[in-house]
Amino acid sequence: MAHTNRYAFDPAPRLARDTGLSYTTIYNILHGHNSPTYWTAIRITEALERATGKCLDPREIMGINEKFPTECGCPFMGCRHCEYTDLDTTVVSTVEVSDRGKE
Repeated sequence: MAHTNRYAFDPAPRLARDTGLSYTTIYNILHGHNSPTYWTAIRITEALERATGKCLDPREIMGINEKFPTECGCPFMGCRHCEYTDLDTTVVSTVEVSDRGKE
């Protein structure tokens, strides 16, 4: 959700409003206290699709055992929040990976 303007800061209240789900439900999912049901996952995915204008795969949003098909959301979201293309390094989810020495 960091890849969206709408949900980057204080996402639970906005996502609760946008999905029609309770704040407690969203908060517990975001903080790993509960896993979403299928219908909850679809509602969250649809809200993120409306916010981004992109068609999203729910597996990219809610990973299984914190594993996602794509390492970082930047490529499919088209954002530049985590990528610094003018530098010799790329920052992906707060992990810095050096591109120096690769040829």
